[in-house]
Amino acid sequence: WNPSLGFVDDLLGWDGEEFNARFDAYYGSEPLPTSAAAAAGLVTLIQAIQGAGSTAPSKVRQFLVNNTFHTFYGDVRFDENGQNAQDFVVVQVNSSLDVHVISTPNQSMPIKYPAPTWKERQCLDQERCSGHGVCQVDGTCSCTAGYENIGYACVVVPDEEMNFTPLSIKYLGLSFVVLAVALGLFAIAWTWRCRNTFVVRRSQPAFLALTALGCLISSSSILILVIDDDGFFFEIAPSATTCTLFPWVYAIGFSLGFSSVLAKVVRIQMIFRAGAQLQVLRVPFKQVTRWVAGGVGTTAVVLTVWTVHTPPEYRRVCTDRTELDQCIESIGECYYYGSAPFFGTLLCMQMSALAYAAVLCYQTHKLPLDFAEGHWIFMFTSSTFQVNLLGWPILFIVAQLPAARTMTKAMVVFLSNCSILCFLFIPKVWAVLQGGSRRTSHQHFRAFRVAPTTIAPSEHAIKLFQTAPPPDQMGPTRSTVLGASGRKALPAAEVHSQQHVHSQGENVTAEPTTDQPLEEGNKQTLPNCVQALTTGISSTKVEKTWSPPTALTHTGMAP
Repeated sequence: WNPSLGFVDDLLGWDGEEFNARFDAYYGSEPLPTSAAAAAGLVTLIQAIQGAGSTAPSKVRQFLVNNTFHTFYGDVRFDENGQNAQDFVVVQVNSSLDVHVISTPNQSMPIKYPAPTWKERQCLDQERCSGHGVCQVDGTCSCTAGYENIGYACVVVPDEEMNFTPLSIKYLGLSFVVLAVALGLFAIAWTWRCRNTFVVRRSQPAFLALTALGCLISSSSILILVIDDDGFFFEIAPSATTCTLFPWVYAIGFSLGFSSVLAKVVRIQMIFRAGAQLQVLRVPFKQVTRWVAGGVGTTAVVLTVWTVHTPPEYRRVCTDRTELDQCIESIGECYYYGSAPFFGTLLCMQMSALAYAAVLCYQTHKLPLDFAEGHWIFMFTSSTFQVNLLGWPILFIVAQLPAARTMTKAMVVFLSNCSILCFLFIPKVWAVLQGGSRRTSHQHFRAFRVAPTTIAPSEHAIKLFQTAPPPDQMGPTRSTVLGASGRKALPAAEVHSQQHVHSQGENVTAEPTTDQPLEEGNKQTLPNCVQALTTGISSTKVEKTWSPPTALTHTGMAP
């Protein structure tokens, strides 16, 4: 600054010379440039207070930032950091001397340009970053690697126990998926390959394939369980999407597989009930698929409402901290807030389906194994029920142990699906390999015409019944043999499988309708088949004594 520059003050009306004279008269010496700058700052503040019309700091500051002030020192203008942004007009240099820039050794901090903010100055002055970071404009520290900002300091980041699922359990879960998917694909391929065999046709191949497909889908949910933050086998990080996929994949797969089993058993039950009442019943495939569509549709509705109303989210929650509030242990898991009603609904549906399947198995347990498979369905129904009954309570016990929780879920899914596939398909594969299923089934049902959708008395059985001779042509100790096999009359004591039917006062006997030799404990005749039609499906073993029904007539045998 130099007093001869000619700047005029807007507040006092002084120029540099006037200020220099008054300062010299008061202090007895000419002012230094720093003295003129200090006086100009005071003049600027007074002008800002007058211009803002208030002493409120915020209003005065806003007026200072937005305006330029004219003083005897020169024009004053502030930048966003509160520094004078007006350039100096002149620089005083003594050309006869060398120019030295001297920094005293006791400086408070290194010179920094541009000038830091006040918060940054406080951070620098207090050495908040502890030599492991850089002060920011807002006064916080940007810490180097291995350190984190705690309050206003950089402290060492402790090692955090992430509680990832162990690799051994992940490999085990992956092996479960591979085994279950292999079994499912084998079941579907085998069903298609052997679709024309007697065993598969009687077991309704469409429902067999749907059951295997449902088990395959449900088993795939184990892949979602092994997805973790460490990226095991996947570059997919756990998220709300993966948390939502698990109940969808598991529940839809289980519903598809088990609904197909129920539909298969219900179809057989409807057909044989109609046959017991001498009725022809056709059960189209589309009618029975309503059971499958209903089960899958109901499950999908519950899952949709669950996903929309209370969508899950993945969170990593800290379970242990240091004195400085640093996390040293955490667990990552899916949180299903408010999902208890939906989870309970799905669990009740699953248990109800298992219980209803057990009831159907009991109602059809007397049917031949080729048609109902009630024994094996009851086996895997009981197995699945026990696995769920024990598995879900264990999940609540190990909720805070990620490894045990993942293992339990994987075991429940794997055992449920593999029990269905093994109990349903292994007996059929063995029967096809042995080649004895067709012979046994024909011995049991030679007097019927049975198809997957229709059951009625065969023409051969009706003809034998309607062409029975009158009783006066039948001796008391010998029985007239009916049929086209050409066999001679046998003594009554040797005809173990013949039964007597009371029809319009006539006693009628008939030979067995199979060409295989009769063996004790496995004898089947026309009257016994008639008994099955009128009183329900009975066991294949024929009792030696039998009380004939009195209401059976020729007209009642019409298909």
